[in-house]
Order: sequence, then C-alpha cells, then structure tokens
Amino acid sequence: MSDLDDQKDEVTGTLRLSAPYSAGPFFLDELVARFAAAYPAADVELIYDDKKVDLLTSGIDAAIRSNTLLGPDTHAVAVGPELSMVIVASQDYLAAKGIPKEPRDILDHDAICYAFGVGGQHAPWGFIGPDGPFTMQPKPRLVANDMRSLLHYARHGLGLAYVYAEIAAPYVANDGLVSVLDKHLSSLPKYSLNYRSKRNMTRRLRAFVDMAKEGKIIH
Repeated sequence: MSDLDDQKDEVTGTLRLSAPYSAGPFFLDELVARFAAAYPAADVELIYDDKKVDLLTSGIDAAIRSNTLLGPDTHAVAVGPELSMVIVASQDYLAAKGIPKEPRDILDHDAICYAFGVGGQHAPWGFIGPDGPFTMQPKPRLVANDMRSLLHYARHGLGLAYVYAEIAAPYVANDGLVSVLDKHLSSLPKYSLNYRSKRNMTRRLRAFVDMAKEGKIIH
C-alpha cells in the first residue's frame, strides 16, 4: 500500500461544516464532492446557514463565510472564487424611477437588500471611488436572506437589487433585468474557511483545509 493510501485510510469520522447557501453552487458543493471521493472513510455533514457559528460549542468543525467573523483562537483561509457583484433592476422600474448614474444615487431608489439571519444586519453595497473601495447602505424596501428572492423582487419591478453577478447573469441575459453602475462596483473578498486552532486538529479537517487551499475547483 502506498503512503497516499495510508493517509486516506487515516482520514475518518464525520466532518461537520456550516456555510451560506450561496457558497454551494459557487464552489463548495464541488469541493465537498472531491473531498468525499478522495477520502471514502470520512463522512460529511454540510448545513447551509448564514448565522454566525460558535466553533467552540456548536460541534461544527469549520464555517465557510463570505464575511470573516473570527472568534478567539480561530484561524481563517481564503477559499473559492472572487465574488463579483452587480446591481440589477427591471426595465419598467428604471423607466419609472430613472437610471442611477453615481453610487450616491441609490439612496434615492427602492433597495432590495440581503440580510444576514434575523439580527437586522444588511449586507452593505460595495463600490470603487477615486479614493478606493467604499460601501453604502441604502434604506431597504424589501429584505431577504436568499439572493434568488432578491432577483424575484427585482424582476417584478420593486427596486434595485445588489447580488452576485454569477447568480444574476441568466436573468440579465434572458429575463429582462438590466445592470447599472457596473463601472463603479467593487468585488467582494473571497469566502473564508474558519476553524479553531491548529492544536488538536483532526486529520479529516486538516485534509479538507489542505484541499480547499489548493483551489482546484471545476465549474
């Protein structure tokens, strides 16, 4: 038996992960599938949830998040793709309310915003200006924690929605949505894979972290 086979045999037990819904189609489903195929003696439990996770008490081995919220004795590594953003609206909405020309114009529009859980925290809208990246927080008319819902509301002419470009692309191409302020938008940081101290790290978590760092995700 080779050294690689020996290593695979040692990766056992259940790897428990927490992640936001958006991470699955972007990269995480492919990463988990690769991990499960590479380490057949290990099981995986993946729970999609946008809430902050206490890695000390939750029983979760690692949390994947689009915004890093680190607790004490916690590490994070960047994983997944760059997160390009887009602001979209229906043609009818823009005809009625006008097309925003500058980032500050969004403050005069109906905003369809993404919410992190039930705590009332809304995702800020990120832009690039002469002095670098900055964010704005428009007053939301509609709030949801699923970007598919945000796109649905935008398609019905209810306002501007700030969403991932990859998710919005089919709707912009085929379903009447229009993107605005493209040249002013900044990309978000990559997702982060958050886990507790390297001390006493299980072999399955170490194997998953190493695979995530490789970044070899097939789309």
